Amino acid sequence: MLLVDADAARSERVARLGRTLDWIVDVAPGAADGIARLGATPFDLCLIHLALPPTEATALVLKARTCRPVVATAAIDAHGGGAVEVLRAGAAEVIPLPRRPEQLAAVSARLLERRAPPRLSGPPLIVGDDPALANALTDLDRLAGSDMPVLIRGETGTGKATMARLLHAAGPRRGERFVAVNLAAVPPERAEAQLAG
Repeated sequence: MLLVDADAARSERVARLGRTLDWIVDVAPGAADGIARLGATPFDLCLIHLALPPTEATALVLKARTCRPVVATAAIDAHGGGAVEVLRAGAAEVIPLPRRPEQLAAVSARLLERRAPPRLSGPPLIVGDDPALANALTDLDRLAGSDMPVLIRGETGTGKATMARLLHAAGPRRGERFVAVNLAAVPPERAEAQLAG
């Protein structure tokens, strides 16, 4: 677990709770240090105290969402400051300061249950380091928990079907069958029947 909090005494109390659960706890005193640690070490869980400035807390959430696998993230409430911003950035929830190990364990269980599953085994489906691809993967992670329809557009051969399969595998319907429909091969008069049933 990564805990990001500028207050050394408070972060030590929360870290002690994690160690009681036999967790490895890494404490970062600020956003820049937390972002660096997220980039260097794989974590399952990241707790961010909202005593940090909202822009820094949001930057931490965004960094956690770009990690592979995605790091489950929650914010510890500091009387509501920045809560809306971190939730919009992708934090799973805002929690009160944990005071007992079982509270921390319950939060962790909820967050890890909701986290997207690890990447599919075998060779990666999408390989590249282009900034546009990184942005598309970040958007895919952000959309994976949504129940909204997603339109993926692009030229032939750009990986639209692969992105759709990844989105399905990380989404709430991952246990359901993935059905690909090539509308270019369907006459326009039959397209509605294909999509609407």
